Amino acid sequence: MDEGRLDRIENMLGYLIGRVSKIEKQLGCSDMNDGVLYGLINNINIDDLELVNGTKITQTDIHIMISILKQIDDDPSKKQKFRGYDDIRHEVEHKYIKDKAVVILKYLNGTYPSKFEELFDKMPEFKFKVESDLGNLTKSSKNV
Repeated sequence: MDEGRLDRIENMLGYLIGRVSKIEKQLGCSDMNDGVLYGLINNINIDDLELVNGTKITQTDIHIMISILKQIDDDPSKKQKFRGYDDIRHEVEHKYIKDKAVVILKYLNGTYPSKFEELFDKMPEFKFKVESDLGNLTKSSKNV
């Protein structure tokens, strides 16, 4: 069996496990973290955050985004002036995480929902959803 086919089977199994786990959580039978559910359903390995198209999101990428958000969150005047993603777009592009930003922001918003709550409220396009369909298994990180 070729490697591509094995990857697709692994992706489908992760999706199915994520959907079953989501139902279990809704029934109160599981306390699985929403970030882990999101990763399973959308084919993101939480340990390595590797997307279907081979784009890897490393812990360094996540820490870069956290530091960008933390600079704003820690400064009350910056936090008050913050209007949304366009305010950090230049720095995200400068740090070479532009193509990964959507997934990282959704992951952070889902995994740490209260950490940057005020900032995420001003970025509605990155609201975390543990929803997906089979089509998401083949989307690139740019389309997530």
